[in-house]
Amino acid sequence: MIDISDNHRVVGYREKPQYGYDVSMGIYVYEPRALKHIEQGKYLDFPDLVLRLLAAGEKVCAMTTDCMWLDIGRPDDYARAQELFAERKGSFVFGRMDDSA
Repeated sequence: MIDISDNHRVVGYREKPQYGYDVSMGIYVYEPRALKHIEQGKYLDFPDLVLRLLAAGEKVCAMTTDCMWLDIGRPDDYARAQELFAERKGSFVFGRMDDSA
């Protein structure tokens, strides 16, 4: 990434910068009252539900973690999950993996 000043001079250069973002993944838990914001028979994306809940004044919370996460809906991540499980069966406790192993 090149940093350029207003007069078109290169003032910095960052090779392959890394960015971090909080993303939505994992397991979602709802209170039953969230159901009143979902119209039966109509498609609703999760981000749209969150926005509806926020607009209605509902409290929406998230838990952050730095644990390993694989999207097993992707073939490459699913294969990796199978490999990790086979390699480290003893480090899995209640579905959570100890990354120190």
